[in-house]
Amino acid sequence: KSNSLYVVKDDLDFLKSDLWNNDGLNKIKYNKLVLILTKLDKRSKFVKTYNKEFIEFKKLSNTQLTSLVLNTLEMKEREAEYLVNRCECDYSRILNELDKLKRLNLKPGEYKKAIDDIISVEYNFTIFDFIDFVCSGDVNNSVLALNVLLDRGESIIGMITLLYNQFKQGLMIYDYLAMTTQVIAKRTGVNPFIIDKLRNSICVTYSQKEMIERMLLLVNIDKGIKTGLYDDKIAIQYALLKILVVNT
Repeated sequence: KSNSLYVVKDDLDFLKSDLWNNDGLNKIKYNKLVLILTKLDKRSKFVKTYNKEFIEFKKLSNTQLTSLVLNTLEMKEREAEYLVNRCECDYSRILNELDKLKRLNLKPGEYKKAIDDIISVEYNFTIFDFIDFVCSGDVNNSVLALNVLLDRGESIIGMITLLYNQFKQGLMIYDYLAMTTQVIAKRTGVNPFIIDKLRNSICVTYSQKEMIERMLLLVNIDKGIKTGLYDDKIAIQYALLKILVVNT
């Protein structure tokens, strides 16, 4: 019997196939297989099958990453925070960029321009990221993500529809928040995964009255775009402003 360790990262073909669900894994039953998954749908059959085997490593917070930067390289705290945000809180990228910055021998207060010059920003926001930002009331990232999506040519009507559905589902579960997720799911028909997300985002950020107001706003915006009354890009930007005004 061999005693080998196999490490596989983000192999989506493996997850989509039935290899893991049949006799495929038996071929390495005397060895060890470690799957590293950057993103994973927690509703998938794979997760449900091997739920007890998962270990989730949560990302470090902005505060933790800023402390890491300050302990590694002497700079002002605002410069460290800027570096963390510039690297999109990516731990590995922060370490790589710190290695470059160390070689410049700069003094605290001189790093911001160097960070701008050295670190290029690449935003890979999805529509779902945008929806999450709006639901949590994150003004800066909501605006940033919307601009990225508009430049990419994403469906504006799709964004409006998803936003409307999030507010609708948030309103549906609002009166039951004191209950367990499973009870709420049975009473409302909302997916448990969605319930857990909304109860910690949209249901914290917006009141019932505010949800209703935003649903009505989105209905009017949608109608205005479809009838040619509104320019779609200006309309979604206006809608975002009105949705987030409560948090500014």
